[in-house]
Amino acid sequence: KVVLVPVGVYNLSATWLLDNNDVTIKFAGQSVCKIVPTFATTNIIQIGASGLTKNVHLEGGFSIDAPSGVPRTANAGIFMFDAQQCSVGPCELNDMFYGLHITGANTTHVVFNNMVIRNVVPVTGTGVFINGGGDHFFNHLSINNPVGSQPATGMRIKQSNATWIDNSDILHSGIGLLVDPGAGENVTWIFATNSAF
Repeated sequence: KVVLVPVGVYNLSATWLLDNNDVTIKFAGQSVCKIVPTFATTNIIQIGASGLTKNVHLEGGFSIDAPSGVPRTANAGIFMFDAQQCSVGPCELNDMFYGLHITGANTTHVVFNNMVIRNVVPVTGTGVFINGGGDHFFNHLSINNPVGSQPATGMRIKQSNATWIDNSDILHSGIGLLVDPGAGENVTWIFATNSAF
């Protein structure tokens, strides 16, 4: 299934849940296709819920912008749970608490290309939070927080069987890359090339 999202500003009043297999969302372009949530705490786009969700792709270019006066206080611009063979990008995420949150033991082979995360919530926020699964691939990831106080971390990895980071820049964060598995958690592999933290 292919869903076309034309030029426009789309106000979301609740999480956009994508939990069907084999769906491609084709957006009109990063500068002309904007998603604006009217809520402050729940995930904005969620891929996967219960059971496995496979082959969901967000492509063509879009942005998610927290509206002024509604600061993000929890959760993510894009949330993945038990998703496999999924991809996102290009996209731009602005003023999020978590830009991207990946979790679920079955989340594998997910790809993020040309993702820009800007101005994550200061002090407590995180650009990318990985807490489960493996084979997460990032290419041309940019996390930059030039306005105001810096967030806690650019990228935080608590649990991952393998994360690949290529051609990426993580700037203006309290900690660029934080690897901090807790009790019973493992970070098995991290591969990074041509990247700065």
